[in-house]
Amino acid sequence: MKVKIKIVKKHGKKNCSRGHKIGDEFFIENGKTPKGLCCSAFNSIWPFARTLLVTGNKKFEGTVICPDGEVMLEYKLELIK
Repeated sequence: MKVKIKIVKKHGKKNCSRGHKIGDEFFIENGKTPKGLCCSAFNSIWPFARTLLVTGNKKFEGTVICPDGEVMLEYKLELIK
């Protein structure tokens, strides 16, 4: 199993300082962090992604907001079996 992470929306006024933008996709698989995803976003995403991976239950899919208050990218989490 893996978790697909896709940026679906931006709620803030500024652009991401790490260059992330709507439409970007990342994957968590084989116990490895996604290449190119910033640490702040990963820190917010990981507890939810881990729940998806451990339970294998799609009911835990949803969205997570980046902690950068001026950017606030919205990341959609999807379990891929």
